[in-house]
Amino acid sequence: MNEKKGSAELDYFDSIFLNDNKLTLDLTFWVLESNKREFPSTDIMDEQLNYAKSNLKRALPNVKVAEYPGGNIYYHNISSAIKNITNQRMDLLLKAAPLINRQFTSETREAIVHEIFELVDECKLSRSDISVILIFLRITMNEKKNPAQGVIKDSQCYTLKKAYNTACDLGSIEWLINLIRKHEMENSHFNIAFITQDKALAKLGALMLAQKNSSSDGDKISAKTSFPMSIFSDSLQTLNLVKKYLSND
Repeated sequence: MNEKKGSAELDYFDSIFLNDNKLTLDLTFWVLESNKREFPSTDIMDEQLNYAKSNLKRALPNVKVAEYPGGNIYYHNISSAIKNITNQRMDLLLKAAPLINRQFTSETREAIVHEIFELVDECKLSRSDISVILIFLRITMNEKKNPAQGVIKDSQCYTLKKAYNTACDLGSIEWLINLIRKHEMENSHFNIAFITQDKALAKLGALMLAQKNSSSDGDKISAKTSFPMSIFSDSLQTLNLVKKYLSND
């Protein structure tokens, strides 16, 4: 006769979803990216939202899914609102990726940073835009395969689909910063987290979320981030490059 085994103890991840933790899942960025590596149509967004809700209802029936006024129109409007900035970031990534697909020395690093910021101005992006910071980190960080490189996935034959994927990854970090800021301002007591299997994106997000402070003009949220100097190949050179290219934007 087989001995009946007791239920296995839940690991940390399962305990979040399978216990009654008053968890709410926000599917916004799932819907916006729609797993297509290109801008989704409204029909595709609706399809992906229904797919996610249907699967979550079967797998995690007790987990609440966030609902927004206007229903699916909410996602359609956000997709339309972020399209221009996403295109600008994709344009920069397409132009920059082949240039940064190499290892750098102190001599080559300064020259390529100058070239990158000429591209930034050409693409009409703010020098403090998250895509610019990502490329700057790719050039200056000291790991051979640093998280910035893992998110960009730079190559000599960089594709539009890769650029779109990277721009969406950056958008998810922005979305997380915005949600954290919103709930802090509202004193809502929500603990905001982002779930991803992408280790490079998780590491990059952790770096960028080390915020000193954030502020809003009522339209845009600005967040100041402090990076530990130990992550850079040449910390003194990096400081000088920051002062030269990033401090006055």
